[in-house]
Amino acid sequence: MPGMYRAPKMADSEGRQVASAHPTTERQISKGARRAGLKGMAVHDPTPDERNEEILQYRFRNQILIGLNPVKRIAKEGESLGVNLSWKEGGPLVSSLRHPDEQTMAELMVVMGDLLRPESDLYYERVVEFVRKRVPGQQLEEVLRRFENAVNGINRGGMNLTVDGQALTPREAYLRILTSILEADDTKALEEEQKLAGNPPLRDMLWFSGYSYCLDMHRALFWLSSTLLKQRLLPKEAPRTELCIYCASADGTFTTREHSLPESLGNSHSILPRGWVCDDCQSAFSAIEGEVLKMAPFAVTRILATRYTKEGRFPSGRFSKVHIRKTRPNRLVVEVYGGKRTIIHTDEPNGVSSLKLRGLGGRFDHVKVARMLIKGALGAIALERGRKEVLASKYDVARRFALHGKPFAGRLVLPAETGPPQRIMRIKWWDDLPAALINIHGVEMLVSLNPHELPDLPDGFEHRAKVFELDQPVECVNQERDASGPSAGGGEQPGGEVSS
Repeated sequence: MPGMYRAPKMADSEGRQVASAHPTTERQISKGARRAGLKGMAVHDPTPDERNEEILQYRFRNQILIGLNPVKRIAKEGESLGVNLSWKEGGPLVSSLRHPDEQTMAELMVVMGDLLRPESDLYYERVVEFVRKRVPGQQLEEVLRRFENAVNGINRGGMNLTVDGQALTPREAYLRILTSILEADDTKALEEEQKLAGNPPLRDMLWFSGYSYCLDMHRALFWLSSTLLKQRLLPKEAPRTELCIYCASADGTFTTREHSLPESLGNSHSILPRGWVCDDCQSAFSAIEGEVLKMAPFAVTRILATRYTKEGRFPSGRFSKVHIRKTRPNRLVVEVYGGKRTIIHTDEPNGVSSLKLRGLGGRFDHVKVARMLIKGALGAIALERGRKEVLASKYDVARRFALHGKPFAGRLVLPAETGPPQRIMRIKWWDDLPAALINIHGVEMLVSLNPHELPDLPDGFEHRAKVFELDQPVECVNQERDASGPSAGGGEQPGGEVSS
């Protein structure tokens, strides 16, 4: 397939020409616009099934574009396998294999895992069959025939290797590296690497075979995705009313889909459909989230709990005295540049060693953190209950605060201590409690959604917690509150929950 990386010309991800109709940061939530949006016209939303199908297409295309980043980095270095020859006068000829940067190869293989593993919901064969059922016709079949022929050629081509007496195709070599080294637990990965270390040429050939398979499959998938988009062979977008759940306006452009919580924190599933968030609000929230991700605890937990970034790199962070980076999903490097108390090592009674790092994350701004959390909670409620629920007047204050930071008599409550980061994101809310409980990487945070004082904290929350008033500036908030006592509001049941 010549020219697989020649993407069709387009103005945005959907092929539309766009232009901003109004400025972002100073735009006010208009009660008149909200009334017009809710009373002057019906609010049409895609059904849950239509929404899930639309988000599946978006995630599939987005995953391919994430993979394009390590592909470009490899292309700059040279993507082929080479041989280095060296010798000293009177000595033997010494040869060694030369391949692309191993970390970049590993990044590509991990990103492509979500498209190439049969158990993944983005497995390419599953997505191809979905498109085939939704868009029947000869034109689509011709495109899929070319794609499937290319995949068959990739699977037949390449070199077969024999490892532990077993012949491995390039696809099998890739899956072995992915499951036994890159995404295995520490012990299994170490055992596999030690086994291969005894035969360096075989190890290099195994890595190159798996990487080459990924590179060829990415070319084929990029061509398929771009061709389906260019020839309009994707399922048609379900009708919907363009009305923003944050500024309550139908003005402006609606060209993007928005993650309820930042994609950079690992949220790949909780995504608001196009038409639910205007481009101006999306841009405003992107700036806020960019600042919050530099603060503790998110600056550290995103490194520990996410597999790769939107740029297709393993996550890393450089702080004042510490540089933390992943070189693989199961391998972490911590470099300390100064300070006797920057890193504290403790041997626990159960045989586990713990490290405490000081001086991580920038200045904590509780207002911006709360704005990001409230934005995420409103998005989750909209996904579960529909846009009319979030556009109700009881959330006017929360929307103004999230979008513009306008103070209100609410609170943000954080646990005083947290456990090890987890790969989890969850949002809960209550019908009769004006608050949301948000879990990001194992850190549970409670935030007000209405201007009322929070009651006692929910069961399972820390007995000591940090409480931040949302109507006070950053400098005036570090008070502690005793969280012991009955559960929130006498044990109300959550009104809903969204997980990623």
